[in-house]
Amino acid sequence: MGNSIGPCKLCDGEIIDKGDFYGCSHYTKNQCKLTIGKKILGKAVSATNAKRILTKGKSNLIKGFKKGEKTFDAYLVWDEQGKSVRFEFEGK
Repeated sequence: MGNSIGPCKLCDGEIIDKGDFYGCSHYTKNQCKLTIGKKILGKAVSATNAKRILTKGKSNLIKGFKKGEKTFDAYLVWDEQGKSVRFEFEGK
């Protein structure tokens, strides 16, 4: 198992590096499903940005996400209502 990236937003576990993604250390204990992909729309999500999402609620601006033919820049933010990570665009 990898090192702790930060506290889980859904339970009292820790988010750890699980290879292809960051996930909760308590998955086997309580089936916690919190994960953050290491690659989202073609862009790598660093451990530093994953930690910022967990501790500050928002990553640094990540440039170059690709969806189809479009490329865009966005932040990854923790959505407390949806209990998931979503995009936030500059100026919002």
